[in-house]
Amino acid sequence: MEAQVENAKPEKRATATSRRGEADAGQIASVGNNITAANAGWTFGGQTPNHFADHVRRSIPMYAEGHKLACELSDYFVQDGTACYELGSSVGELIAKVATRHAAHQNVRWVGIDSVEAMTLKAREEHGHLGIEFVTSDILRFAFERANLFLSYYTIQFTPLAVRAQLIRKLYDSLLPGGGLIMFEKVRGSDPVAQDLLSSLYVDFKMEQGFHPAEIIAKSKSLKGILNPQTSEENVRALREAGFSSVFTVMRYLSFVGYLAIK
Repeated sequence: MEAQVENAKPEKRATATSRRGEADAGQIASVGNNITAANAGWTFGGQTPNHFADHVRRSIPMYAEGHKLACELSDYFVQDGTACYELGSSVGELIAKVATRHAAHQNVRWVGIDSVEAMTLKAREEHGHLGIEFVTSDILRFAFERANLFLSYYTIQFTPLAVRAQLIRKLYDSLLPGGGLIMFEKVRGSDPVAQDLLSSLYVDFKMEQGFHPAEIIAKSKSLKGILNPQTSEENVRALREAGFSSVFTVMRYLSFVGYLAIK
């Protein structure tokens, strides 16, 4: 999961004041798992890759279950002699699971793409032995081969809204007929009441995971202008407008939704 936007590396550590949630704009604060971030300054670089796997499991409900479902869905698309890409592959966990599941297939090109070099290096260190190519690139500029499968696990939500339709259309054009896009996204509520309820329940979830209230506030502040979720209805419409003939929800828990789109 796995971001397509890299920001400046934090220059100072969290202070006791920021830990209490009283940090001024620009001050570094703890967001949990030994990761720090500034107001509107979340980054997937710096030291984040070293702690990312643990942090994201505590931050996203049903994270492991989503991975399992993505692996099961991949059975319908991975074929000999084709390509499979993961967008925003971060430390490489998901594409490594899918590649391992399909180890018997011949001549499959597995590619994990992330915009942050530190994530790419961590992915190569952890999973390079599986024959996966981990590359640092902007997914909007990357030259995809014709593929049977794209994986996007909480990644497209970090792309600017102004280019999101262009990206989804690029993925559609790069798929072979019958190919699939497995896309998980955090979404906004469809109306203010729904958004308020979903946000409140998500705070409860993070508290249950052991995050300190100040860490929850600091993480939310750090993502301002960086995480750009849409409603589920907007996501489905974007996929259909790109040309996908079949689009449906395969998993949902609160604001966390998985989609399958088939060309």
